[in-house]
Amino acid sequence: MTETSLLLSHYTHHTATAIGPSRAGELNAGNKYDKDRSWHDIATAMDIPVEEVRARATSLRTQYSKLLKSKPSGSGDTALTSKQKWMLKSLFFLKAHVVQRATETSLHMSVKDSLAVEEIHSEAEEETFGILRCV
Repeated sequence: MTETSLLLSHYTHHTATAIGPSRAGELNAGNKYDKDRSWHDIATAMDIPVEEVRARATSLRTQYSKLLKSKPSGSGDTALTSKQKWMLKSLFFLKAHVVQRATETSLHMSVKDSLAVEEIHSEAEEETFGILRCV
């Protein structure tokens, strides 16, 4: 059994039992003692530090949530790798806890418009100065 599979089996057990998943498969923060004990139990079973277990679990959740996101238009229909297929199947228990946020731009339309206008002015200046230098 690979380390990832071992982590997943312990992680699944601990998130599905008494403490249950809270947000995107995180161990429930309702009882800090139980949460810390579960991370410690997983780390002990795997013989790796608790922080590494947490980091790996976070990485798995992140990879899984990225696989669930819809692909942008025009990105092509690439086939999933065997690891991605395994991840979708193995981490399915997280699906109810993964919430996709709507994407928003951090630029206001006026800023976007001003950047476009600035680019047009810049191009016009280059053409003008290019003509003046040639004369």
